[in-house]
Amino acid sequence: MTRINLQVPFSQKDEAKALGARWDPVQKTWYISTEMNPDPFMCWLPQSQPISNLDYPEYSVRAPHYFIIKSQTGCWRCKEITSVFSFLLPPEYEYYESDAEDIGYWISPGGFSITSMVDGLAVSVISHMQKMTKKYRIAYSKKAGVRYYMNHCEHCNATQGDFYLHNEPGGAFFPTDQWDAQRISIYPVDSPFMGNCDLGFHSEDYFYESMRIIEFF
Repeated sequence: MTRINLQVPFSQKDEAKALGARWDPVQKTWYISTEMNPDPFMCWLPQSQPISNLDYPEYSVRAPHYFIIKSQTGCWRCKEITSVFSFLLPPEYEYYESDAEDIGYWISPGGFSITSMVDGLAVSVISHMQKMTKKYRIAYSKKAGVRYYMNHCEHCNATQGDFYLHNEPGGAFFPTDQWDAQRISIYPVDSPFMGNCDLGFHSEDYFYESMRIIEFF
């Protein structure tokens, strides 16, 4: 049987097994048959392997684990302070990119990244977010002209667009110093991330060191 070996952390072995992965006691590795749909196992596939765009993955961003992050912002409509949420990906995350010859690669930038403009999420990721809030859900943005996962005000239900939260210096998820970063709470999730989204980078590591880690799941 032709197979694909997986890189499954011990803490995620039960999830891999439930999805259909098998354990090889000789090589001590999890694997799947090449006849199986690889999409549910994308976060455990070996990185940096070129593949044809005919096999373009369902989700273009993946990580072996991730963080839900929480901050606050002033609602543009009712002016009340409301909680807002996003995802923080660890340095092990990868994103899929194709070249001019339609050959795709998984690329690992090697740093933390905060997601924005999320328009697709694996069911398990949605489920974990819903344990935190029901105010992060798909909505249409007139300004952006697209549908994506948006925060909604806890008081008046107005959508809180990602541009202000992620792209304006001093915004909820755009800290400009360590004191701004301290407003952000981090909730670790020991489960794979799979989604389609934009990625934001910060070169200052102390931003992430200043965020408050809170155990929740």
